[in-house]
Amino acid sequence: MAHLLQILRSLGAAIAVVVTAVALSGCGENSAERAAAGTYVLDNDAFVEAMTASFLEQSPGADTAALAAYAASAPPLEMQITLNEDGTAQIRSSFGTVDETGTGTWTLTGTTISIVPDPSDDEQEPPATAILDGDRLRLTIPDTGMPELVLVKRED
Repeated sequence: MAHLLQILRSLGAAIAVVVTAVALSGCGENSAERAAAGTYVLDNDAFVEAMTASFLEQSPGADTAALAAYAASAPPLEMQITLNEDGTAQIRSSFGTVDETGTGTWTLTGTTISIVPDPSDDEQEPPATAILDGDRLRLTIPDTGMPELVLVKRED
């Protein structure tokens, strides 16, 4: 009988190890998604710099002083993306008097975040791809001609 109890204890310990290993095997992905979740805001200085560089590349003879004056006087582009732990996303942007909001879903594969906007009544927005780089999202929006957008994770 003592031998049977010892076998059952060993079996119980082995099962506990297997259950723990199985539980921990999924933690890497979930913890990466939890780490990626949060609210990111546009680095407006980096955006203006990238837009200026893009414009000067396309128009080499442009008046850089006039461009700098315009960039300083233009309303800032504001963008905020919230990636929720449940895989949903909220997107808000504002430029001058134009405000837009949207919702969608997001997934993380390695360091690539794919954001798929929910279909709207008007049109289906294309998916966006961002690279997670520490506390930054490097966002590319296809077919816009805009440079990469850099959003920084806001500490809550």
